[in-house]
Order: sequence, then structure tokens, then C-alpha cells
Amino acid sequence: MILPFEGNSFTALTDNTAQIDRRTLFLKTAQNSHYYEKLDTAPPFIMPSELIKAWGLDRLKTVGVTGTNGKTTVTAAIYSLLLDLDERPALQGTRGFFALEERLEEKIMTTPSIFETLHHMKMAVDRGCNYFIMEVSSHAIH
Repeated sequence: MILPFEGNSFTALTDNTAQIDRRTLFLKTAQNSHYYEKLDTAPPFIMPSELIKAWGLDRLKTVGVTGTNGKTTVTAAIYSLLLDLDERPALQGTRGFFALEERLEEKIMTTPSIFETLHHMKMAVDRGCNYFIMEVSSHAIH
């Protein structure tokens, strides 16, 4: 996946080393750093913490729900309650990605990649959301 990105001389952002070019900045994560280390040259990269600041994602109140059973139900309940309280939530989970009662993506993995999650958070911020509710697979915690 390649996303539009504005920063320095870059116009795009990716987490796939095969998609890096002189205009595409690489998002380096714990999951993909070994691919980056194998490159002949070390192109510029950005870390998730830097991207969070650059995109203003730290403005979101983030709620993650994990456990063996009930993640989908609990996140849906939190999302619904926040809507009832006139908050502006987004929800990422097994049933898809939602923001302000609009489904923006169909069913997805319980916990998408860091890149996809940050992209969803950016979409939420761009739509004026103030909460980001997400299902978190225990496999994604480390």
C-alpha cells in the first residue's frame, strides 16, 4: 500500500521496501525492519512515533480491547455509547472500519498492520473524530 504523504521532498509513504523510490518515504516498524536492513542502500525512513506526531494522531483518545472472546461486541458497544454521548468516534475491527456512523472499509483483520492502523487513525482525524476504538488481537501485542 502506498499513501499520499507531504513532507520534505516526499509525496508518498509505504511500509513495503519494494515500493520505495526517491519520492516515497519508508515507514520502518519492528515488523519490517529486517527487510529494510537487507537493502543495498539505506533510504530515508520515518518511525511510527514520528508519523503519529506528523499526522496529529496524538489528538485521538485511543481505546484498545483485547481478550479471548468479546472484542467485537465490546468495541461496538463503546463506539455506540460514544455516539450517543455526542462524541465523534471511529472504530477499527473485525466488522470493518467506521467513522461517525459511516462504514469506510468492509471486514478487515482483527488487528491490521501498524501502517493500516495509522492510516485509519489519520482518516479518523481528517473526519474530525476524537476517539479511536480498536480491537487488538493478543498476537499484535508485543
